[in-house]
Amino acid sequence: MQGLRLDQVVHDQAILQVVQDSISADQPRKGEQTIDASGTAWKVTLTPLEHAQRNMQAELEGVAGHEEASHYTYFVVAIEDLTELRRLERVRRDFIANISHELRTPLASVRLLAETLEEAIDTDRDKAQMFLEKIENEVQ
Repeated sequence: MQGLRLDQVVHDQAILQVVQDSISADQPRKGEQTIDASGTAWKVTLTPLEHAQRNMQAELEGVAGHEEASHYTYFVVAIEDLTELRRLERVRRDFIANISHELRTPLASVRLLAETLEEAIDTDRDKAQMFLEKIENEVQ
């Protein structure tokens, strides 16, 4: 938004702080902020382009207070809404945890049946056959 100060467009202090830190350090900065309890998340990337002093040196010669010009920096601010991405990451984590639990439960019973089958296979063919059928039922 050309011609407006950032604080006129963005009213969040955390985002403005990332911008201020980048300007002070004169180097690119990235910051991620969660804005409110609803989980709104923003990624703020600020990249300084050049000092105004370099471009306007000739214009400022002889003007009182020109030494303050070095405080002004041209920069690009990119603010990206990460809310949906974070929500999808939570859904993926929950799905993996759920599917992992769902797989472990039947696998535990199959393992127990296989161990019992291993013990019964040499001594009792009928029991061994019964355990094989149970294993087959568990995996279906």
